Amino acid sequence: AKLGGDVTMVTKLGQDVFGENTLKNFKSWGVNTQHVHFTDQAFSGVAPIAVDKEGHNAIIIVTGANDLLTDEEIEAARPVIAASSILVCQLEIPLDINLAALRIAREEGVQTIFNPAPARSEIPDEFYQLSDIFCPNETETELLTGMSVQSLVEAENAANSGKAKVVGGV
Repeated sequence: AKLGGDVTMVTKLGQDVFGENTLKNFKSWGVNTQHVHFTDQAFSGVAPIAVDKEGHNAIIIVTGANDLLTDEEIEAARPVIAASSILVCQLEIPLDINLAALRIAREEGVQTIFNPAPARSEIPDEFYQLSDIFCPNETETELLTGMSVQSLVEAENAANSGKAKVVGGV
């Protein structure tokens, strides 16, 4: 949205100051918030980030209300997903909800980008198969492949090891 794209957010927020401020922030950037849901069953998800002197970061993720996003809410977003050029997903919502969104995008002919963050050591193969672009960072790549990515050659080897799982091959 900051770069001028038409963006719709599909998420769930808590009925708290973080949720209120997140919604205000989305709206201030022109993000379509039609599919931003609220719950009183959990606080909004947060992810405080600490950065050391070398520029390495550590992120503590508390998913909160994101964990309560439902299949029905994703299905209700089908028209907006179908009208999109790209669907971007990541792991701050439950695995099954991500898969539901990725399946809808595939059924509707929408390109998908999947960022496997926060890092997990394993994800179902269907994530690779439904992702046109699969974009893990260094830590995520190491966890998912079991391979070091401390050099460009290692990163290329790890990327090549994962290409077979990605239908789009990117």
